[in-house]
Amino acid sequence: MKAITLLQILENKMVKRQEFTRHESGIYTLLIKLTGDKAEFSIECSGEDDVMRFGTTTDDSNISLNQPVPLEKEGSNVLLSSLNPGVHFFQLDMSDESKPLLRVKADLEDAPSAGRGLDHFLNSKLPVSMEIGRTWMNIEDVLSLGQGTIIELDRLVGEALHIYIGETLVAKAEVVIAKDQFGARLTSVLPVAKEMVKDLNLLAGDVL
Repeated sequence: MKAITLLQILENKMVKRQEFTRHESGIYTLLIKLTGDKAEFSIECSGEDDVMRFGTTTDDSNISLNQPVPLEKEGSNVLLSSLNPGVHFFQLDMSDESKPLLRVKADLEDAPSAGRGLDHFLNSKLPVSMEIGRTWMNIEDVLSLGQGTIIELDRLVGEALHIYIGETLVAKAEVVIAKDQFGARLTSVLPVAKEMVKDLNLLAGDVL
């Protein structure tokens, strides 16, 4: 299984690594908060046997927001300049690994028509999952599973459920019935997700 990582080069030349979330059809996404007026980065793709680095395909490595950019192996570092600090949405299309495409969308929070900080991202999807529990099983036990088998989880009745955005645990919740369907009412939002909470207006008491 491949892991796709954004390598952001900071002012002191140190590298900050942030992993993309994988979706169907070879699409990888990442929400990242940029604090300066420019950013420099490259893309790393690591498999079982090799690691590949991707960058821009031209001598002019300064790319434009909201425009698809072709990448190539061992290309130049990607540069974004004249940025408004805030959350940016990175989308990497690896469905054709010989012609990867990168698109970066800016958070237009200061624009009059932007409304909430991420309103213009409403057509983009983030994976949200609710975990009721986990367990470990021997392969022998997995192979013997059948209809009617009961699997015991590590969570007691009445304990909070865990809400994930991508692979990040962002909140805890309780089960509710919403419009004849199961839902989750947030009981607490974790500090580790405070930046995401701010940008997505995610609050305790919300129902997902």
